[in-house]
Amino acid sequence: MPDDSVSLPSDNEAGYQREPHDDSTTPRDLKVKIKEQRLIIDWMDGRRSEYSLAMLRRQCPCASCRTEREQQEDNPLKVLKSDPSGVHVTDARLVGAYAIQFYWSDGHNTGIFDFRYLRLLDKRCGTKNDQ
Repeated sequence: MPDDSVSLPSDNEAGYQREPHDDSTTPRDLKVKIKEQRLIIDWMDGRRSEYSLAMLRRQCPCASCRTEREQQEDNPLKVLKSDPSGVHVTDARLVGAYAIQFYWSDGHNTGIFDFRYLRLLDKRCGTKNDQ
């Protein structure tokens, strides 16, 4: 059976820079496990973070998703446009040397996940988070 993970280049191959990222926000290795719908990052500072892609979709940093979350916080009775459950990642690409972009089965792809944001999510949610 072929490996279904998308393995992104290592720090040397991708030309990662230390600035403005430090070791805690600089990936040494990234793997997107398509079948398992997981993102695994080994950081330069030695920490390993594992994210559920469903959780990342709920935390999408694009303007429309962020606005929708903020409106939900302001009015908990507001009906959201769409529930991303059941949506899955079909592909992923590096954005420069600072972020990763996911391509979702519903066509959404405007969320750029900066590595600093991913590390912040790890600190908030902990590793191997399925929330």
